[in-house]
Amino acid sequence: KVDQFMREGGVGMTLQHPHIVGMLAVNKDNVTGQYFIVMEFVEGDNLRNILGIRGKLEVDEALRMMEECAAGLVYAY
Repeated sequence: KVDQFMREGGVGMTLQHPHIVGMLAVNKDNVTGQYFIVMEFVEGDNLRNILGIRGKLEVDEALRMMEECAAGLVYAY
């Protein structure tokens, strides 16, 4: 499992796309033995919280979000 974590983290660090959160490091803490990923900070909230506050999205906003997600997935594929 650790090998897979490190391998996938290494692949994730190569992905450079405006709709994919950048990964900056994948490593192991020598003191605790814990493996970790460092990712860029993205300001804002997650979709679950946004929907909890608003209740729903306008169609144009939902379509924009889906297009951005799809673009990131196509790039990663």
